[in-house]
Amino acid sequence: MKLGVKSFSFYPSDFFNFLMCVVLFTPEIFKSLGGTWNTLYIAVGFLSLLYIIVQLPFRLLRMNYPTSSANRISFKNNSIIIVFLCFALWVIISDLVARSFNVSIFLFVSKVFCFYLMLANSKQEKKIRLLSCVYFYCYIIILINVLTQFMYPKGIVNVSLFSWQNYYFLKNANSFIFFYLFTLSLGCILSFYSRKRLKLSVYILVAIEIISYLKEGAQSSTTGFIIIVLSLLLNCLLMTGILKKIIRFITKHFFIFLIVITAIFLSIIFSEYIRTNIILPLISHLSSDEFSFEARIYIWDYSIQSVLSHPFFGLGTSSTRIITSILDKKMTSSHNNYLQIAVFAGFPALALFISFIVLTIKKIYNKNQLWVSSLFIAVFLFMIVFLVEQNPFNELFFYLALISLCVDGSDVSKKLPATEEM
Repeated sequence: MKLGVKSFSFYPSDFFNFLMCVVLFTPEIFKSLGGTWNTLYIAVGFLSLLYIIVQLPFRLLRMNYPTSSANRISFKNNSIIIVFLCFALWVIISDLVARSFNVSIFLFVSKVFCFYLMLANSKQEKKIRLLSCVYFYCYIIILINVLTQFMYPKGIVNVSLFSWQNYYFLKNANSFIFFYLFTLSLGCILSFYSRKRLKLSVYILVAIEIISYLKEGAQSSTTGFIIIVLSLLLNCLLMTGILKKIIRFITKHFFIFLIVITAIFLSIIFSEYIRTNIILPLISHLSSDEFSFEARIYIWDYSIQSVLSHPFFGLGTSSTRIITSILDKKMTSSHNNYLQIAVFAGFPALALFISFIVLTIKKIYNKNQLWVSSLFIAVFLFMIVFLVEQNPFNELFFYLALISLCVDGSDVSKKLPATEEM
């Protein structure tokens, strides 16, 4: 059943999809507001656990007695979700060893697994409908965030005691990139799923995100600005067919590329010559963030030393602010997602996280469609962002990986409702 007119179609199931979007994509500003708002944030997030409790028995039953192709994904053959659960379990064990407790870990696992069940339990058309609702919801959240930037120039809440950046609806400028990149990537994926060109809404979204970064200034927005522009450029090149063969080559030899990138990153940290004569002059030429980059190198080196001193279980997730930044003389985190995971839960957790990425890329390689190439661009850009920013328990990256797992490559463009044309 659907309600609608010629230019718009609305399905009753969209009510539920939007409610679940509130659960799975609750803006982090509520955590920063503290008190009742933080309690509400946690309570809303744990509604995802309620969904799991209700749906999991049916899912297990369908695994044993499949009735359609929508139910062919099983835990037994699903290495990606198994590795994710192992990663989460190791982080929890590391917390127990470090005698720390972080409710965010359980919230993170619950949300990601909930999103997996929502996709895995749906037929193909409903999966695309769900992703379209997610895209529309995230689009609205970004609009609200930009409005708060103009309405509250000094931020929604005073966080000057622990941050030099203002906090808005999507936290600070360093945090915008995760939500912005996810929404933009999802818009590109949905565009290419049903056609060979980007929707108008994607171009408008890029303009909105650029305005947001320009509003914050160059000091805190350089990385985000570059990533958003690069994402649009790569997806535009994808429309011409130029990138598809290159992406296929990279995905096929992804492990080699991973080793090369790791070697380059470590050489930047430990080689004074490369850092002084190549990297810093290049950054100085492109932006005014060379001092910020120098501070990150100091932080990365300190993080590596911390990991080497606690290689197996790490220091626990309560060690978020263990490093003194030379940038502002305040406590900070690793400013690198891979190092932050290792600091939290040691090398085993980092190995599981890398394995999760590699398996996701392998899944992408096995699907040779245009929208999957766009999905690879999204995952790859997230990996680049993770080199200079950290959010180990950011669900958005894992949601992208689950899209590669649960959405097949069939073209359903003729079946999609009119709202897919946004």
